[in-house]
Amino acid sequence: MSPKAPKDPGDDWPDAELVSTLRADFGVGSDAGLSPSRRFLVAAARIIRKRVEFADDLIGAAPAIFFFAPKAPEGINLRWSPMLDNGIEPVESHFWFIGPQSKSGYGLQLTSWVDDGTMFTRAIDELGLGRSPAVLFETRTEPVSARFYPQGLAEPDDYQRVWLVGESVTTETVVEVVDNLYRQALVTPTAQRGTIKLWKSAKESIPVKDVELEIQGLLRGTLIGAFPTCRVEAEQPLATGRFDLEVFVPSSSQEDGFIRQLLLELKVLRAFHSSGTTVPATDVETAVKEGMTQAAAYAKEHGVPQRALFCFDMRKKPSEAACFATIEKRARELKVTLHLWHLFADSKSYRDWLAGNEIAA
Repeated sequence: MSPKAPKDPGDDWPDAELVSTLRADFGVGSDAGLSPSRRFLVAAARIIRKRVEFADDLIGAAPAIFFFAPKAPEGINLRWSPMLDNGIEPVESHFWFIGPQSKSGYGLQLTSWVDDGTMFTRAIDELGLGRSPAVLFETRTEPVSARFYPQGLAEPDDYQRVWLVGESVTTETVVEVVDNLYRQALVTPTAQRGTIKLWKSAKESIPVKDVELEIQGLLRGTLIGAFPTCRVEAEQPLATGRFDLEVFVPSSSQEDGFIRQLLLELKVLRAFHSSGTTVPATDVETAVKEGMTQAAAYAKEHGVPQRALFCFDMRKKPSEAACFATIEKRARELKVTLHLWHLFADSKSYRDWLAGNEIAA
């Protein structure tokens, strides 16, 4: 996957708030390292998924809105649900007030939905929740759907689609997520805002120490935010070694509620180590080949239907063709899809690449 021209970061994928707060410490808990509002998103999405799984028919029911409000509004008649996540609790036709990682919450039952504008206005003006992150559970569509409003209902155009059906998560949808992360937080040093830092010396093309773990952590947190009803695991030990990332999708047929869907092997390609010593070109070629065979071997061991190699190239000259030329045929045989993102050392190099790409097109 070659770099693409920038597009509106307000599309259906993780926003700048997520990529500016994610770090590499994702070892404890499936959503460790996420911001509080993203943990709220994961909690709300899983409550909704469980309800969809257990409810016989939701079509025709009024929508529900979950608000990131650990302290419920006072002065209104609320009911407490201690097991909001059990799938049995009718969550539709309510405003729900929950915190990050909540499995319980307080609900305001809605006698009627009226219309969308009226309900948004009620939440914004009467309850003062216009700036609280919110998840809207839409029950009037087939299939049912959900939207996440990271800036609250007062910004109705700023929403992201919430994936409720795990089987729709494919390599292509994950690549879309990573494309957006790439444009927002990886493509150049200036894009790497906040605590994200991948270059020790961009001018000399020297990456930071453990840059692989930095990128792995960013990807894992981003995928959790994009697919909150899924599980995203990192560095799981297998007989064939350790894989980088794996996406599990919801399944009622499994005891733990999830099945394996997609395995990702990550490789960072560089001209120099963090110490400044040169990385031979043969080592880079070997790393790419190993990444392909590792992805195939790990996926085969546990029957993962989709597998991909994601390469992040920190060298000066981007070339997807040159990177994968020697392994494309074998990758097709092993059913490993190959994707490349180039991390430019400065904004001018990125602009020059975009200009040259447009001329070539």
